[in-house]
Amino acid sequence: MRRFFPLICILLAALRLHAGTTGKIAGTVADRETGNPLPGANIMVSGMNLGSAADLDGRFSILNVPPGTCTLQVSMMGYATVTVTDVRVYIDQTTRVHVDLEMKAIDGELVTVVAEKSIIKEDVATSMTAVSGREIEELPVSS
Repeated sequence: MRRFFPLICILLAALRLHAGTTGKIAGTVADRETGNPLPGANIMVSGMNLGSAADLDGRFSILNVPPGTCTLQVSMMGYATVTVTDVRVYIDQTTRVHVDLEMKAIDGELVTVVAEKSIIKEDVATSMTAVSGREIEELPVSS
């Protein structure tokens, strides 16, 4: 046992030296008017390839965020994008953020679709000829 004691002390010291170097941002996204959670809202950390999407309860978490001050962009289809500035991230701690999004009408442009009749029918294997009722009456047959 005495022979393993120095090895155990070295391992414990190494674990303490290997402390975390990043933090975490967590929070919720909700509708400003109703207070209902907004599942699927996108939360991005500006200037970094970090982000998350809100779950069914509107909760999100972004891991491995470098310490310091950052800006969040929160967006969702049908809602105005919100920018949250001065979000302070600390090493080995979770920063909590709650964001309310306001509903916004989506401005779109008018799209006109013109249907065209195809000359070749892909689902017909043989040739076809259209005959009117008048042409049938003029045929030289009795039945």
